[in-house]
Amino acid sequence: MQSRNGIEAWETVSPPGFVPKKKESVTLDQLRFAGTNVGF
Repeated sequence: MQSRNGIEAWETVSPPGFVPKKKESVTLDQLRFAGTNVGF
C-alpha cells in the first residue's frame, strides 16, 4: 500500500516528461525498501 502511495505521490509531483524516469527510480527504491523491510 505504501509503495503505491509513494509512486502516486511521485507521479503527481514529477513533471509529465520526468514521470517515467522518476517512476522507474521510485519503483526500484520501493523494491529495495521492501527488500530491506523483509530482510533481503
